[in-house]
Amino acid sequence: MGEMLPLFPLGAVLYPGMLLPLHIFEERYRQLVRDLLDGPEPRRFGVIAIRKGRETGIDGVHSLYEIGCTAVLRLVDRHEDGRYQIVTVGAERFRLLGLDPLGAAAVQASLAPLADRVAAQASEAAALAVAAADPDLLPSDATPLPEILAELHHTSEVTLFAS
Repeated sequence: MGEMLPLFPLGAVLYPGMLLPLHIFEERYRQLVRDLLDGPEPRRFGVIAIRKGRETGIDGVHSLYEIGCTAVLRLVDRHEDGRYQIVTVGAERFRLLGLDPLGAAAVQASLAPLADRVAAQASEAAALAVAAADPDLLPSDATPLPEILAELHHTSEVTLFAS
């Protein structure tokens, strides 16, 4: 049995360590953000690519891909009209086991974390990049970004491109 997570289907793929800014305007996703803000850390939800259908509207999604990625909420800007601008960071991949039978924006997912060190470093580097916009978001035990990038540069699994 998997963990229940709110689900945010998109026409794009989220990867661990990737920043994902979102404009939240539909009421069901506004509620998702409110629930996340009212809940405990880490504030996360599932992002999964749409196989058939569209992103907007209750009946927009017809089928989903099997593998998704959890997104961790990092920045939230609430507009007066109730919309949100949020920034998330991809964390762990998951396999979709089933959807909530009530049709809510929730998914039953079994998390399948990436086992390689590079994915974890990329996620930490992305979190630090978000924290650079607001130093209060930086965890006290975080590794400095230059150290992470230096280690990534010396890892054979990653190629850094110079401009």
